[in-house]
Amino acid sequence: MGSLILILMVSATILMWVYAEGSSYSDNQQSRDSLDSFIYHHSLKKLSPHPRTSRLYNIDLPANFSGIGVSFIRLRSSTLWRKGANHNSCHIPKRTLVWPFTRRVDLVYQNLGNLSSFYYHVPGHTIISPVLGLLTYNNSEPVELNIPGNDHDHDDEDDEEHHILIQFPLASSGKCVRFDSNGELEFFKVDNQSRCIVRKQGHFCIVKRNKGSRTEKRKVIGIVVGVVGILMVFVMGFLLLRKFEWKKVEKMESQSERSESLGTTWVGNSRMPSATAIRTQPVIEDNYAP
Repeated sequence: MGSLILILMVSATILMWVYAEGSSYSDNQQSRDSLDSFIYHHSLKKLSPHPRTSRLYNIDLPANFSGIGVSFIRLRSSTLWRKGANHNSCHIPKRTLVWPFTRRVDLVYQNLGNLSSFYYHVPGHTIISPVLGLLTYNNSEPVELNIPGNDHDHDDEDDEEHHILIQFPLASSGKCVRFDSNGELEFFKVDNQSRCIVRKQGHFCIVKRNKGSRTEKRKVIGIVVGVVGILMVFVMGFLLLRKFEWKKVEKMESQSERSESLGTTWVGNSRMPSATAIRTQPVIEDNYAP
């Protein structure tokens, strides 16, 4: 019984830890999505009734978001196809299409500044640059940029005609990270001009791996494997014990079924076994009868 309680306690602890990690990740993703939506709709409100096409606007945010820089531009899809776009340290190549197709597309550029680490983090790494965002919308709905060459093999990062270039303000060594809208991470190299060379929009930053992060990861994996191993040992021991008890009970039941059962009778306040009949009948010697 004690082993079962221990197993349940350890299992509950692991499940609570996993749930807490997943809940924290989910909450952080929701915060980022809410921030993106707020920035876009706040920009539209500031530029009401209609922003002029092909004009870049710098948007002022409320005081509690004063560390974030935002720029907004509305482009015709035909302009994006013929010329591409080159604004706010972000270069979009020519012959880029919008999917689903729309006549106009809204481009929102973000620089999260000193709030970068509040909204974004990379496990085992430290963010060493601002998080820059490139987001595209049509009538409040997110749309995708279809970069030329997406249907072909253009994975060569030196081919700038088929990639989005994200320029960071300071030369940095490290890895470029792209945060997808669903929270997934993609790593890219940083070129000698401190640029991320990518093929999709999203949020970007430069990170460095933390010293000892691999060792810590191995420790965590070792702890998890050890706990799982201990749980397996306890579970197997508990099952073997129960199996032994079941076998013992089955054996006792089998023996009782083969034995002759006795009747019972009450003697005072006690219930006592009693034979229903005499098994051996008496025989008179020499057939003598008085």
